[in-house]
Amino acid sequence: MTTLSRIAFMKPAEVSEVEPQPIRAASYPERFDPAPPRATPTGPTQPFADGRQNSRLDAALRDPLSVTWAQRFASPLRPDTRAHSVLQHRDAILVQAPVWQLFGLNGSPRRAGRAGPSPMVISPDERAFLWVNSDGYLVSAPLDTGRTRWSYGLHLADGATFPFVGVRGPRVVVVGVEFAGNPEAQPKQATRLAVEVIEPGSPVDASPEGILRSAKTPGALEVGCAGDAFAAMSDDRVVVAWRDHLLTVGFDLSTKQLLRGTFEPRAISLGEAGRAYLIVRTSEGPRLWMLNAQGEQVFSVRLPDDAADTRVPPIITADHRVFVVTDSRITAFGPMGDQLWEFAPPKGRPRASVTAEGWLLVAVDDIVGIMDAEGRSATLFQLPGEVFVTAPVLTTSGEIFVATERELVCIGPEFDASHRTIIR
Repeated sequence: MTTLSRIAFMKPAEVSEVEPQPIRAASYPERFDPAPPRATPTGPTQPFADGRQNSRLDAALRDPLSVTWAQRFASPLRPDTRAHSVLQHRDAILVQAPVWQLFGLNGSPRRAGRAGPSPMVISPDERAFLWVNSDGYLVSAPLDTGRTRWSYGLHLADGATFPFVGVRGPRVVVVGVEFAGNPEAQPKQATRLAVEVIEPGSPVDASPEGILRSAKTPGALEVGCAGDAFAAMSDDRVVVAWRDHLLTVGFDLSTKQLLRGTFEPRAISLGEAGRAYLIVRTSEGPRLWMLNAQGEQVFSVRLPDDAADTRVPPIITADHRVFVVTDSRITAFGPMGDQLWEFAPPKGRPRASVTAEGWLLVAVDDIVGIMDAEGRSATLFQLPGEVFVTAPVLTTSGEIFVATERELVCIGPEFDASHRTIIR
């Protein structure tokens, strides 16, 4: 029996006993309909594109092989910090790193600041970016200035880590994990996990000290857990994985599903029709699982050994192909888990995202390139002497942003070309 505590406004209001259900094999074959396009493109608003964590961009490359790609600009990044991801919304670019940097769309610097124990996320509705600071407060700053506008105290203490922050419309979802004793200790001790849903309010009201006063929240859902936690969210649910468990809750923190198996999650992303894709460690080695909306396992396939250490969620295309990215290779799978191809670059760690029409946009070593559904690849741009460290992202205007160890680089189409350089 797993105890889930629902804490309303930080006071215990309801405690329910939930019996976890075992993960079983799927009873019926899956039907894969093409994913509809997003109604309003927002850009890559958080690491791995958006709350689904499936690295699917909402912009299209159209015909990338009919043009030559050239550098538009390169803005220097701080030398004492390594970029993790690049986010973009309208005229703002945010480089996530231990010290984040905010730029205009032309590469002009706006502000920099110290990050905290969480990823960063852009709220299109608020035109701001949010993160959890080192004191355990959810913080919001406008994209035009980068100056803190408000902060909000979260349920867990300031020693917690926050593996997921997501935004869907007016709601902000925060998943936090609190470790017993030293959070760096191995193995990690059994601890607790909390899911919070916050609506900052419209209009936002903050005190003169910047404390958010207009927030509405159903509280926090708390559960004991062990090991690392991973999360993703869709339009109506939040899915959280930790050792041997997979929990689905609504935005009102009602429990939709609690599954139990024998696995150690390493990453999770969401697809269409309630599907969840997980990279897990098992007694049979690292595996890629796909679960349907009923929590049934549609497939389980073996992954390369280094997938056991990846933190990159499975990439999901609109036609339901799946890509697993590790430090050594990219492995492509069909909708039902059949392996399609594998790309192992001679050097460099591949990083990737997928465009709206299905091109895999890849950065590896000093090259930015594309791969099609058959695994054929071509170079778009090469920057000798640099090493790309983030997945490339694409704007609706057709520009690609990617970070090296030293610079934020913008590349764009220049003119017609008759050939492309094959990188494979």
